Amino acid sequence: MNLFDGKKTHITVVLFILCTFAENLLGFDIPGFTPSDDWLQQVFVAIGASTGRDALQKLINAFRQKGT
Repeated sequence: MNLFDGKKTHITVVLFILCTFAENLLGFDIPGFTPSDDWLQQVFVAIGASTGRDALQKLINAFRQKGT
């Protein structure tokens, strides 16, 4: 079992949110990262992707347990 199994999506979302807040709220310039003007919507989409991925994984696990 890998240390990051099931956590890679959440880590990516957290890094995206931290970079977005650092760029827009704190004024830091992060090379290679340019959030668009609707950055708050992108943050909500990232949170939704993380939540959706977690819900999908729980659903898959429930079907696997029911099948055995």
